[in-house]
Amino acid sequence: MKLGILGGGQLAKMMLPHAHRLGIETTILDDPDAVASGLATYHIAGSFQNSEDIKKLSQCDSVTIEIENVSIEGLESLEKLGIKVRPSSNVIKVIQDKSLQKKFFEKNSIPTSPFSVQILSKDGQFPNSVFIKLCRGGYDGKGVWNPQSDSTPPDSFINQEVVVEDKVAIKTEVSQLIARSANGEIMLGPAVEMVFNPELNLIDSAFLPTDLAPQMKKILETIAKTIVEKLNYVGVMAIECFVTADNKLLVNELAPRPHNSGHGTIEACACDQFEQHLRAVCSLPLLSWGTLGHALTFNLIGQANGTKTQGPPLVEGLEKVLQESNAFVHLYGKKQCRIGRKMGHVTLVDDASNDAKDSYHKLMQKKKRIEQWIKVMPQ
Repeated sequence: MKLGILGGGQLAKMMLPHAHRLGIETTILDDPDAVASGLATYHIAGSFQNSEDIKKLSQCDSVTIEIENVSIEGLESLEKLGIKVRPSSNVIKVIQDKSLQKKFFEKNSIPTSPFSVQILSKDGQFPNSVFIKLCRGGYDGKGVWNPQSDSTPPDSFINQEVVVEDKVAIKTEVSQLIARSANGEIMLGPAVEMVFNPELNLIDSAFLPTDLAPQMKKILETIAKTIVEKLNYVGVMAIECFVTADNKLLVNELAPRPHNSGHGTIEACACDQFEQHLRAVCSLPLLSWGTLGHALTFNLIGQANGTKTQGPPLVEGLEKVLQESNAFVHLYGKKQCRIGRKMGHVTLVDDASNDAKDSYHKLMQKKKRIEQWIKVMPQ
């Protein structure tokens, strides 16, 4: 099996050990210094946003992504050659554009917050009870604007198509992991509770499995199955949802690949999200995710080192963290550290037999202690 991967970042890096073990030959398409490039069987230096570069993967049996911001034209050209693009160009087209995503939810009666789509003018006035999202190009908290009564749109939003979405009162945010194979087999993964960093709008921590009420868990699983079936989706998907103050579920957005919220599956599941994704896109049997324990994952985010805001990474406190039992450090190997950039993550694990609420509080206390030790900053 020859698999092409568009993007050579940390998600590809975490897929590759499973590819080696399963005998899958991999080709990464990304910049020469991509962190996963040296771990793949082959590396093509190029851009996953360039349709001509993507055609260089035409010798692969299947092609998948680790980032959504890829050339649709390039994916379509591979599909015309008979290459199995998973997820397909049609799926990526919907997920690249937040207006198409929201319209997909609306068409298929998938609960989501009320919205409208419009071109944002320089003089646009909005209440602070809405979120405004660029239809295209936003990621990791970028491309989202919450207007204040006296604010004007950011320059990058002016004359752009945006989704104007009603702000809803939420209790928490959850992510449902799910895998679907080309023959329609579905394997539901754990639901993950997410806490976001309010300044960076990135995941601060993710706890699995969530302690949702059984009826709500059943509704979430039904929503997830409906989405992957209606999209004829192949691969792992993370379905990010709001749990509202009145105990309703609203789908926020979709991630058509392994996702930050699912990193805890590496240590806490018998089959993690990266192996499950490879199995799905390479037409191998899916496995039960098999949750083995409770896990709390938190991101290691680049921070300033005095006046230095960018440079080669310096990791402080690593040795101290490595002395902690059931604490697993993942450093992504990025060559440049910047403020707000994901540089790695840490997963803390507790026994599955313990009460979920007790585990959560115990692991959160451990997280707070470890965060005082480990820092990633520019040298």
